[in-house]
Amino acid sequence: MLARIGAPGLAALALGALVSASCMAAEWTEPFDYGNGSAGEPAWEAGSAQWVVRDGRMMFEGGGKDFLALKEIGYGRRVTVEATVRVSARRSDGWALAGVAIHGPGTDHWHLALVESPEGNAMGRFAELVESYGGAWLANYEGETRLTPAGDAGGDFHWEYDRPYRLSISMTPEGIEGRVSEPDGTLRRHLAFRFDPGVPAIKAGRPALDAALFMGHFDDVHAEVSEMVTPPEEEPKEFPTYDLPGCEQVQGEKTGFFHAEKQGDTWWLIDPNGRGFYAVGTDHINYHAHWCEQLGYAPHHRNVERKYGSEENWAAAVAERLEGWGFNLLPAGHSPHLRYTHFAHTEWLGAGRSFADVEDIAPRTTWTGFPNVFSPRWRRHCEITARRVCAPNRDDPYLLGYFLDNELQWFGDLRNWQDEFGLWTEAWKKPPDHTAKQAWMDVTRRHCADVAEFNAALGTDFASFEELAASGEPRGPTTEKARAMAREFVRMAAELYFRQATEAIRRHDPNHMVLGCRFAGWSPGVWDIAGRYCDVVSFNSYPRIDVDRGVPRGIVDEFRGFHEQAGKPLMITEWSFPALDSGLPCQHGAGMRVATQQQKARCFRFFQSTMFGLPFMVGSDYFMYVDEPALGISSTFPEDSNYGLVKETDEPWPELTAVAAELNPQSCRLHRAGELTAVFEPEPLAWSRQLPPLTADSPALPPEVRTGPLTLRPVGGSDAWTMLYEGAELGAFYPLLYQQVPANHWVGPDAGGVTAVREDEAFVVVDMTFTRAASGGAAAYAAGWRFWVPRQSSGWFGAQPLWVENSDVRPWTLAGLFHYTRPAIGGSAEGDDSSGVNVPNFYIPVTAWEDPDAGLGQGAFGYGGSFYVRYWKDDDGFHSDCMERVNVELAPTAWSG
Repeated sequence: MLARIGAPGLAALALGALVSASCMAAEWTEPFDYGNGSAGEPAWEAGSAQWVVRDGRMMFEGGGKDFLALKEIGYGRRVTVEATVRVSARRSDGWALAGVAIHGPGTDHWHLALVESPEGNAMGRFAELVESYGGAWLANYEGETRLTPAGDAGGDFHWEYDRPYRLSISMTPEGIEGRVSEPDGTLRRHLAFRFDPGVPAIKAGRPALDAALFMGHFDDVHAEVSEMVTPPEEEPKEFPTYDLPGCEQVQGEKTGFFHAEKQGDTWWLIDPNGRGFYAVGTDHINYHAHWCEQLGYAPHHRNVERKYGSEENWAAAVAERLEGWGFNLLPAGHSPHLRYTHFAHTEWLGAGRSFADVEDIAPRTTWTGFPNVFSPRWRRHCEITARRVCAPNRDDPYLLGYFLDNELQWFGDLRNWQDEFGLWTEAWKKPPDHTAKQAWMDVTRRHCADVAEFNAALGTDFASFEELAASGEPRGPTTEKARAMAREFVRMAAELYFRQATEAIRRHDPNHMVLGCRFAGWSPGVWDIAGRYCDVVSFNSYPRIDVDRGVPRGIVDEFRGFHEQAGKPLMITEWSFPALDSGLPCQHGAGMRVATQQQKARCFRFFQSTMFGLPFMVGSDYFMYVDEPALGISSTFPEDSNYGLVKETDEPWPELTAVAAELNPQSCRLHRAGELTAVFEPEPLAWSRQLPPLTADSPALPPEVRTGPLTLRPVGGSDAWTMLYEGAELGAFYPLLYQQVPANHWVGPDAGGVTAVREDEAFVVVDMTFTRAASGGAAAYAAGWRFWVPRQSSGWFGAQPLWVENSDVRPWTLAGLFHYTRPAIGGSAEGDDSSGVNVPNFYIPVTAWEDPDAGLGQGAFGYGGSFYVRYWKDDDGFHSDCMERVNVELAPTAWSG
């Protein structure tokens, strides 16, 4: 390794620091001759496994934003970093970059980078000189940290793929500048900023490289550092003594750190002083929340910056506010300025999400992806991440523990939500040299003596295992043998994920809890594996509850089932009920929508008190502190909903925060008492009228049934009825099943017919049976439906599913029943729901579709059961989603009524 150290340099330091640190200077020229597979250790420190030396170059391989820091030559006020960078491709959508950097404390840094905007953003490819300071991106352009430009040339520069560029960033006590040049020295972009007196900025650091989502390499790196200072991370980290109040009536072991204990039938968190603790948090308590791509800034941040003047002042006010509302935990996305006031806090590992950008089993599209835990680099990535995140915090008594990740794609493809075997399907798509595919083939060979046995289980016709390994077009595991193979693979992946991530944490921090990976409301049968390695198992859930009666018993039973499988206490880490009177669109994001803030507060009371009363729950994090922007966050993450305790103007929502202030301080009392006063037992769905007498058994199709201006004409075949209003055709109605086989299928019938007709003075009741043969991966079924048609009405009828039979040879899950329509009318100019409640997941299941030109429309209302109701339209056409959730597994020939 060629390294040149300038006088007096490290030799003087080695001789007992005969020369003061401020006089030192060092330089480094890097040939990257460490050997293939290295990340340049020990001179360089990688933030993830995406950095790897190959053939004398430092490769970056598409991971999330990350640094490779040069630790060898120190940390100073005068820093220059130069490198030649070539970008060859981008791995996924989002803001992608590659550049040279000066890395300061924590995540603070300056960088000069080649950048490409996400798909759909017009900025394209450009170069930037940007500061991240105190958690704020673009700090040198914004607010109290805005700096005076001292140079800006080449603003029309647009870099090109597979072309080398020389990047140089240089910091002095006076300012910072960056230059992008061609290899022949032609200057293409110049940017500079002056360090203005009294304006906070990063004014010291160490040389580094950074990259995000791009693939490519760095070469010919040269760095110089002088006017050395002690790096902040090398200063001894001291933590205050833990002195927050706990539940005095619950006493556990006093260990100096948080841990979990089961006392009798009730799980508790125990604080460092040995007292009971129930974690009550709210996500994203952040001075800089939330960025709005369309505005180009974060409106909440601008408002609180004007109001408070600084993050420190804001944090002091918010800490008092949150304590008054009864919160005691700072969970995901909080400002570090809030720490060591009135709250415990959590840390974030993020190893799975970040490694999925380097090597994946399920690729990240708009969500998280799933990491290739079979890669030999996965263990190293966990080690690097844990050393960076956990080692500095091992002695912090205020730290509750570490979240591993958030909502990884355990289900594989987003289109197959809750596919238990989604990771198995995704691994099948990989090439034969991919380590996940090799593990997949190992499982296959353990279960199948030869390829013929595999073909029999999957309905394929591969000639050899080699041909199977090369294939990339999967089929769902529909036989028990195939499901056994898929299940083993998924559980192998879970074992590697949890074991290696938690082992890395505990190597660097044996004192604190591992808080799970925040499952997205569900896991593919791996709760027990999560419980084996985690102290607490976390999950996010956005259930539908009753705004007047409370939490349905089924939700409690579902959560209890999670706990029984995990064998560890649970923590719910996201839940919410956005309200439409907030003025926000509430079009994007999870959660049952309600009409008013009063209903939102009532739902908060029902759900939070239930979480406090459950003996296996030890924490509840409400989502979230501040509302999202009305224009959404970004094109790839367009959430725009009223989740907040406060508005983006920093005004609290009074109804919600009053309930929080009353209820949250009672968490320990309610947990000790096990009170579940907000839980109710829903009545079975029943049609209140007695059935009319039977008119005909297995009759011929009646020509039509009239109800007021509405006429229903039985069709037979795949449709049940053609609907006409005063003679004008509205469209067709037919039943549709949502099957998981295990892949998702939404399938209507092939054939249908009337099986019974009943009549009295008020109703005509028609029973129909529908059937479908297996095709395209969907399973065969038969289903019975009953239609109630009033003799006099303004134009409506009722559709009642009676039973579903699995007439296939495969088991499958009946996930839902759709009351589907195929419209013959046009839609509104907006092309969407015209019920007046044009949001997803409204608490009243109602929807409508209107053709203003024709003066016609149709709508649906769900009664009883658990309905998702919304009509909508996209490039694929009209979607009349009126679905009753069922989630019943049907064995072959099994029947569900």
